[in-house]
Amino acid sequence: RVEAIARRYHQWQAGEAPTGGGSKRLLEDFRVVESQLDDFKGTVDQADRRLRLLLRSRANTMHVGLLNDCHFTDPLQSRCLSKRGIVDADAPAPMISVCEPSKCANAVITREHLPQWELPMAQIEDLLGDRKVPAFERERLRRERDRIQSLIAPLREDHPQPQETDTPLQASNTPLPETTP
Repeated sequence: RVEAIARRYHQWQAGEAPTGGGSKRLLEDFRVVESQLDDFKGTVDQADRRLRLLLRSRANTMHVGLLNDCHFTDPLQSRCLSKRGIVDADAPAPMISVCEPSKCANAVITREHLPQWELPMAQIEDLLGDRKVPAFERERLRRERDRIQSLIAPLREDHPQPQETDTPLQASNTPLPETTP
């Protein structure tokens, strides 16, 4: 986990802002770490060890998944637990295999996750081009495509990364609205 969060930190330093409900809290954590490293006077190796030490406590809350990472700092905001009736502020871990990243306040999505999101986008586009698909289903597919697109657009190379003063829609703790079938 330390390696994963260190990779996310370096991606953030390179200008790759994550998206998802948990991204705002993760970026706040990264800014704290960055400020603690600003005053560090040591070698590059020592700075790297210091970074890993600072990230280690945060790594305990990072759970890596295929579609997203879970920045599990607040179990009560975890959609995977609340949908199953688990209301426990001391829950030890999320149920990442049943995560709904576009709707969870703890989800963090990075460019590493992008290929997993692009496959369903391509499948949706194929279905939208199929005249055999009923109109009501095409409408549902368009809403799903738009929902996914709004979530991953900030991660794409052709999309400008937000500045520190900008806050993308997905960086809020408010999950995106659910789509209805």
